[in-house]
Amino acid sequence: YLMTINFESLMIILISFIFFSIFLYLINSKPISNMSSSRIINLRDRLKLMYDGLTGANFYELTGTKKKLFHDFNNSNEIIAKLNASIQFRRGVNKPIFEILLATIILFVATIAFKTNQDLNLIIPQVGVFLVAGYRLLPSIVKIISSVQLYSFFVTPFKKIAQEMEMFKQNINET
Repeated sequence: YLMTINFESLMIILISFIFFSIFLYLINSKPISNMSSSRIINLRDRLKLMYDGLTGANFYELTGTKKKLFHDFNNSNEIIAKLNASIQFRRGVNKPIFEILLATIILFVATIAFKTNQDLNLIIPQVGVFLVAGYRLLPSIVKIISSVQLYSFFVTPFKKIAQEMEMFKQNINET
C-alpha cells in the first residue's frame, strides 16, 4: 500500500532506516565486544575471590587481609554492574534514536513536498500514513538492533570457550 502512495518517500525512509541501523551497529559493536571481554575477566576475578574467601577464610582472618579481599570483591561487583548498566543503556537508547530519525525523515519529506508546491491536501495524508507505518515498524527494527547488540555482548564468552576447547583438544592430541 505504501508503494502506491509515494514510492520515493518510502525508499528514502527504508534506506535511511537500513543505513542508520548499520551505523548504530558499527558504532556499538566494538565497545560492546570490549565490555563483554571485560565482563569475562571481572566475573573470573570475582569467582576467584569468592573461592579464595571461602577456602582461606581463616588465613585471611589471621593475616588481616580480609578487608582487602572484600574491597577487591566489591570492586569486581561494581565493574560488572557498570558494564551491565552500559549494555542496557545501549540497548534502550535505540528506540528514542529511531523515533527522532523517523520524525526527522518525515519532516524532511514534508519540507521537500512544500518546496515543490504540492497540494497540502495530498501531503498531510501521505505524511500521516508514513508516520503510522514508521511507528509500526519501529519496535521491530529496535528489537532487531537490540538483539544484535545483545548477541555481540554474549558471543565473546562463547568464542573464548571454543578457543579453550580447541587448545584442550590440541593438548590431548599431543600427549
